[in-house]
Formats: sequence, structure tokens, C-alpha cells
Amino acid sequence: MMKKKKNFFNLVEVALAIGVAGIGIAGVMVLFPVGLNATRDAIGENYASNAAEQFISYIKRDVNEDPINSWNNFIVAGSPSGFSTETDLFFPATDEGTPGPILNADTGTTTKLYMLGGNPSIYRVTQGTISGVSSVTDFDGVIRIWKSPTKSSLYAGSWKSWTDHDYGSSAGLNVEISWPKSKPYNVRSKALYYFEIYKSL
Repeated sequence: MMKKKKNFFNLVEVALAIGVAGIGIAGVMVLFPVGLNATRDAIGENYASNAAEQFISYIKRDVNEDPINSWNNFIVAGSPSGFSTETDLFFPATDEGTPGPILNADTGTTTKLYMLGGNPSIYRVTQGTISGVSSVTDFDGVIRIWKSPTKSSLYAGSWKSWTDHDYGSSAGLNVEISWPKSKPYNVRSKALYYFEIYKSL
């Protein structure tokens, strides 16, 4: 009985197989940085929206608790005493100033707000995780805030509109968060939020 001859892969076939496998692996590897960047951006946007919500709540609470003094000091007053208009806003600020109030602190997480250089229009916000005696900074960004006049409309037989240029009873507050702080401003990721605040009677 004749033995069957075994046919092995030749060098060309082996090279082709390695090449095809290499192309497939390279294609998968290309997707890893894209996925990591998307995950990083999603985490940053989540932290930014959380920081903006806490910051806006902080402003509303401060104004409502002392509607006369807080409104005049932060809303009506211009830079450097209060929130700037967009044309008066300067950026970036290099002085981080002194730690401000803790907006939120509970078991496992901390959020701290810093006024930059004593300018109430520029803040730094950090969010971190506490693990035992050590802490890790998960988010480090800069908040830029400026005011703009609000427009209102009223129907009394006909539509009438007016703009509160003097910020006597209302103001539009624009909140921009850029992160991470370690990067130059022009290459940071940014998120912009807008809300209107009204003076309590």
C-alpha cells in the first residue's frame, strides 16, 4: 500500500497568511485610540455638565439668600467686582487664587471651586475620588462666566419687547467650561451653557 504524500504550506502561502492576519490586527488596533478618545470625551462632558449644574445652583442660591447685596455685587457690578460682560472678560488667568467653598463633599467624591486671581468671572473646578487616605483628581477644568442682557416680550393688545440692559431685574449668564486645565486654552475641550437668572423681590 502506497503512503499518501503530505503537502505542507510553502513559504509564499505562509507569507500571505501572515500578511492577511497582520492587516486584520492592524485594523483592530487603529480603533483602540478612537475608542479611548471617545470614552475620555464622554467622561469629560459628563463631569463638565455636572460642574456647570452645581455652579449654576451655587449662584442661584447665593443670589436668592441675599437678593439685594449679592445681585448688586455679582450681577449689576462689572469686572473686577462682579461678573464681566463678554467684552470685558480676560483670559487666561495664571493665578489660581485661594481655595473657595466646597460645593459638594460626600463619601467618595469631592467637588471644589476656586476663584482665579480674585476675578469673579473666572473659576477653576476640580472633581475627584477619595480612596482611603489618598485622592485622585478625575476632572480639572476652568469655568468662564459672563453676563448678557435678557430680552422679554409682553402682549397687551399688541406685542411689546424690551431688553434689560441695566440688569435691574434679570440677567443672562453664559457659562463656559474648558478642560483639562493643564492644556493651553485654545486646545482644550469646551462646553457652553446658558441660563437666565431673575432678581427675587
